[in-house]
Amino acid sequence: EVGCGRGVSLEHGPEVAHMKTLASLLLLVVPALCSCASSGIGSATSSVDHPLERVALSPDGGELVDAIAATLSSSGGYSGKVLSREETRSLLRSLEISSITVGQPENLAKLAASGIDAWLYVEADVNALSDKPKSVLLRVLSTRKPDQYIQLDWKNGWGGMPGSLADAAMKKDAAEAGAEIGAEVAGLLAATYEPARGTE
Repeated sequence: EVGCGRGVSLEHGPEVAHMKTLASLLLLVVPALCSCASSGIGSATSSVDHPLERVALSPDGGELVDAIAATLSSSGGYSGKVLSREETRSLLRSLEISSITVGQPENLAKLAASGIDAWLYVEADVNALSDKPKSVLLRVLSTRKPDQYIQLDWKNGWGGMPGSLADAAMKKDAAEAGAEIGAEVAGLLAATYEPARGTE
């Protein structure tokens, strides 16, 4: 019996090892297929100590910025004025400022002189296949104090394996991402009014 037992062990040894390998792979793959994460704000900070009542948006931000603007304008928490991309484009043209050089101190000063308190722009990492944003970095620069700003980063959701139906279902498009980001920015902009209230 001992000899037979050894024979069976030798005969089926490679198969057992193969099964163990498959089991190990399943332990790694199954959680990846079943796991997921929702989209959301990673971090949000503000160093602004004065009210941002009029905000100009980057005219190059596309649907994402349009959705942020729409959410800010309809938000009950923020009562300031948000210029549309077209309004901002017209203003920059009249001030002879290129959209890619707005962040320069002298150009922020021109915006401030025109009654604009802040310049909002985004940097988005977009999936080339789905055209959905993978991550977004947003900044709102004070035109009066360029060293002060609001900043937040947002990451899209994911599910299962990259490119799977589950993954696609968890990801938000530009309009949905903009709405989620806009809701967070509305609160941060509204908070800039608090220092002014404290000095009344």
